[in-house]
Amino acid sequence: MNNFILGLSIAFILSSFSFHQAQCTTTNASSCVCEDGSLNCLLLPDITASWKGISNNGWTEYPQTNAGTNYQGQGPDNGRLRVTGSTPNIGHGSFTVRGVDSYGKRTFLCGNDTVFNVNASGTFTCPNGYPNPKQLLIQRIYKKNNQLMAYEDHYAGSVTYHPDHGHNHVDDWAVMTLRIPNSDPNPLNWPIVGTGAKIGFCLMDYGPCG
Repeated sequence: MNNFILGLSIAFILSSFSFHQAQCTTTNASSCVCEDGSLNCLLLPDITASWKGISNNGWTEYPQTNAGTNYQGQGPDNGRLRVTGSTPNIGHGSFTVRGVDSYGKRTFLCGNDTVFNVNASGTFTCPNGYPNPKQLLIQRIYKKNNQLMAYEDHYAGSVTYHPDHGHNHVDDWAVMTLRIPNSDPNPLNWPIVGTGAKIGFCLMDYGPCG
């Protein structure tokens, strides 16, 4: 059996539109719609992988031998399956993340150490000498309280600065597996023959859904 390596190439684009289920804003919840039909709820996002984006020229399969090296620094592409696509938000709430807390401070992971209260701008170096600090992201979850809009913030994932590109990359934005189908109706139980992960190029509103 051939060995497949799942390589994810081009950056995923986030479509984080504002509350596509109804015309509402982050300051006025009067027309926002709760998933269960109630008047008080968390307006949660739901980030998905677009099948249309993957199936519409969103993948490249390389031969097992003599595939060459098509991307600098990533080694030979023998047996690789490179996948790209889009990750639309189909939930009832906006997907909003930021790099600073409500006080304008950043938080970094330096290996096993966490460093709090870092100024919002400027170069950061881990005090313990860890070479690749990860900046924690803060996700804002909006809450509908009848006509009033509130929110709560919490840590969700991280970004790593890539000096060669001059910007941050979201860590493990997508994790994919290549599996052999069998009679089990749940694809998550199918045998895995390859795995891959993709950092996000950047988070941006690329276009509306629906």
